[in-house]
Amino acid sequence: MTNSRKNRERSFRAIQIATLLYAALFMFAIGWGYYLLFAKQPILGTLLGILLAGLAISFARFLGNEENGIKRFFPLFLGLLIVSAAGIFNNFMLTFEGKRIFSEAVSSSENQFAQLRTIAEKKPPAILQAEEKIAAIRAEQANLIAELENPANCGQGPAALEIMARLKRLLPNFTPLTRRGGNPCANISELIQSYLTTIPELYRSTDWYQNAGYDAWSKDYSNLLGEAQGAIGDIPRAKRDLARLRAEANAGSGADLVKGVKPELERLDAVYRDSLSVVRKYSDTTSLPSELNLLSVRSVGEWSQLPNLILDRLGKPTTYLYLVLAIFADWLMIYLFGLLRERRMSIRPTAEQGNEAGILRS
Repeated sequence: MTNSRKNRERSFRAIQIATLLYAALFMFAIGWGYYLLFAKQPILGTLLGILLAGLAISFARFLGNEENGIKRFFPLFLGLLIVSAAGIFNNFMLTFEGKRIFSEAVSSSENQFAQLRTIAEKKPPAILQAEEKIAAIRAEQANLIAELENPANCGQGPAALEIMARLKRLLPNFTPLTRRGGNPCANISELIQSYLTTIPELYRSTDWYQNAGYDAWSKDYSNLLGEAQGAIGDIPRAKRDLARLRAEANAGSGADLVKGVKPELERLDAVYRDSLSVVRKYSDTTSLPSELNLLSVRSVGEWSQLPNLILDRLGKPTTYLYLVLAIFADWLMIYLFGLLRERRMSIRPTAEQGNEAGILRS
């Protein structure tokens, strides 16, 4: 066996090994990409990943084993691109851009919730007017309670009478409570408790209180913005959840992001939309988006939304890089199969000539 033939055989074996290793990497990249595309259905994702990776390698082998295979069978090459590039592109996006995509989504969501909170904290004029009146009534109520608790007159002096007159002007239906017995300080605690009950009932029944819708607003405001112990409102809770998701996005891998962070962001989108509908009852919210900006997040890990992922990130240089790499991965697989075919053909004629010489020698 000549050195030339040995060199060709060594080259052939080297290309065989390179092709085998790259084919394994190629199939894994495609299979894992499809698994991530169907991360919510792992069994389906695994089966599709294996099936489509096998289909892609079959297409690439056929094209590589044909002379000018890409030109002659261009529709098949396009099919290969559709089958493999989708999986590889999604793999690249989640592996190398996943943390950035999800971190950007978290930051955008935090900004939108902050804007919503700013608008929600701006109380409507009717509520502000009602609160001014309530504050004035509560101040006079506190003054009255202080006079009742004063042992010198137990609410019987001129100061108490003046306070009651002011309360009467603020609440026309207010009537001083009568006392029983000759001792003005008797049962003072019961009298105070009665005022603490009747005065709020009186102002809650006024037209200005009812027309302002103060009770409904107060409940909505508490549900949205309340931060009392054990009663955290939706917006502060969303802020806390987003801080947690930021840490998870920075630490998670592609599959973790799709399975863990993505559903949480979608849940917070529902919270945002519900909160927005509540705030809209009291304030102008036309400056706010109708939902969280989660297009890229929703598109990652969803096979049907892959075009949206590309469109949403057209302004990112990495989008074009990963598209080019996905296409290049297909071309390289075809090229290696073609190179393997050429090396195989370069060995065969020599072998055949050797066989003929042996026959002639016999």
